[in-house]
Amino acid sequence: MLVRGRHAIALLLGVPLQIAIGAGSGLAQPDPAVEQIKQLLQEHATIVDQWELKAVVLILLTIIVGVLGVLTGVLQPFNRPWTKIVTASIGAVVSVITIVNAAVFEADHRTFQSKARHVRQLIGDLRIVLESGYRRDSEEDRRVWLGEMREKLKQIADLESQIGARSSAFHPGLRPPAAFAAQAEQPAWVTKPPVDAVNLYFVGAGEGASLAAAKEDSRTNGLDRAVDYLTHTFARPEVGSSGALDVESLSQYLVKYLDVDSTYYAYDSGRRSYRYFTLFKLNRRFAETSIGLFAARERVKVPDRLTAAIQTSKGADDPYYQRRSEQYAEAMAAARGALPPDAYGRFLRARELRKTGRPRDAVPILNELTAAYPEFFLGWYNLALAYDDLNQLAPATRAYQKAIELEPQQPGRDASLYNSYGFFLYRLGKTREAVPVLRKALEIDPEHPKARRTLELSLSAP
Repeated sequence: MLVRGRHAIALLLGVPLQIAIGAGSGLAQPDPAVEQIKQLLQEHATIVDQWELKAVVLILLTIIVGVLGVLTGVLQPFNRPWTKIVTASIGAVVSVITIVNAAVFEADHRTFQSKARHVRQLIGDLRIVLESGYRRDSEEDRRVWLGEMREKLKQIADLESQIGARSSAFHPGLRPPAAFAAQAEQPAWVTKPPVDAVNLYFVGAGEGASLAAAKEDSRTNGLDRAVDYLTHTFARPEVGSSGALDVESLSQYLVKYLDVDSTYYAYDSGRRSYRYFTLFKLNRRFAETSIGLFAARERVKVPDRLTAAIQTSKGADDPYYQRRSEQYAEAMAAARGALPPDAYGRFLRARELRKTGRPRDAVPILNELTAAYPEFFLGWYNLALAYDDLNQLAPATRAYQKAIELEPQQPGRDASLYNSYGFFLYRLGKTREAVPVLRKALEIDPEHPKARRTLELSLSAP
């Protein structure tokens, strides 16, 4: 195959080599890796064209064999010399077709078609990443960008290797590959995740001043959303999962086995920030198995309806999941509108520091931002969480209360703030103070599973 042969070195060694070249020549110049990757994509598209042509030929050959078989059956009752000649000729033609199938075609038409669809999707994803670009003055962003490319090129190479090395040898009448798309569009799954009977899908949305930070934020956000949704699903009264089973721990256990199905990002040159999206999937059958393993590990009984809920759940297509996703998007959009680009970049950096276990470094940045922009809701909320992580109770309380003061003015009501503050009070043993805060969370989001659970614990506390 072209890619596995002549361009294997370009795939495995050429991209890292281009990183070294770029570091020495300066990022202001056109990136040679871009043209190299475009050429690779053209060659991959050529191979996919070959697969689709082979699928058509195989379908035609199958139809021909079927028709000849019917004709042989029709001629069987006739015992004349010419029918014997025709029957023998048909047998010879079928034999030739069988030999051609074995010698020329590496797979059946269904395999060619399914692999072609998958590779075309990956090529489309790569073209989107190429079109999105990266921040030219950041070598780190360039490395991450090339890493994104390499991951999808590896997936394409793996799919092509499943077909075999002879795919590039058969191309009669093949049309030339289409020109590289000049304008890429956001993939549909960013706003409308897929739904099928095999997998549950979840979308993580991240934002950061660097591509690496946005990618990690997207990963964390996607896992958190999945845990939140599964906990909500398992905690529903009709599922019957109350009792010894800790549904949040079960959800966290299942989320460990999420696979990345696709990724997408966009660079905002005005704000010098990245928005990154990750599409995760969880195999439903494997999730059922994992639930059983979790129950055995914890020595608890799992209701049958809980296992069945995995098969009926909609994942990211569920209205509850979509509502929570919209709330997150509205909050981040409000933050972008509340701050000038430089200040927004500092906020993204502070949020990244807090989420990656460095709240002590995040606090000074967030204090500066809230001093300069006292109505900045997410600034106060993140400051409260950072102080909370540091176990600095007094400043955490003040920041939580300021965020609660500002929350009703936001475009979308935020139950997570009241849930976080309610849990903070519960941990401090202030259960009487926690109860009205948690009830406020449930007033905004009656289905919030964590707020409901913490409220139950607070009400039952002595």
